[in-house]
Amino acid sequence: MYFSTAALAALATLGVRAGKIPRQNIPRTEMGPPADTVCQTSDGSPVRDDCQAALDALDCAVAPGWCVQTLGSGSFCTEIQRSGSCVIEICGPFQAHNNRSNIDAALSNLYNDCTDGGGLVGGYTNFKNGGSAQAYHS
Repeated sequence: MYFSTAALAALATLGVRAGKIPRQNIPRTEMGPPADTVCQTSDGSPVRDDCQAALDALDCAVAPGWCVQTLGSGSFCTEIQRSGSCVIEICGPFQAHNNRSNIDAALSNLYNDCTDGGGLVGGYTNFKNGGSAQAYHS
């Protein structure tokens, strides 16, 4: 099941935030566990501690611990949390979803593999079934 723009707008008026769609309406496209990490750390990358704070504060509980990619055009990436200099997004097909533990694992891989000597981190981790989680400078 997919939602039209009008349906998503109606959900928003009911207080359903972007990335928070009731569990029964989630399509069966699950991104799965992390696969590979691509580092893109540069002087313009976010501070690792800001990204860790964003991950610690992550609350995209569609059902306990589920995040949904809600952007149906453009980048196909949905911001799921930000803190300081860091924005965390999940990217993939419209309404693809993943659970919090897979997102935690993906971003932990990113933070462990892609932090430079100055405490900056950047890049993305792909998921086995498609889609990715990424951290970039806000």
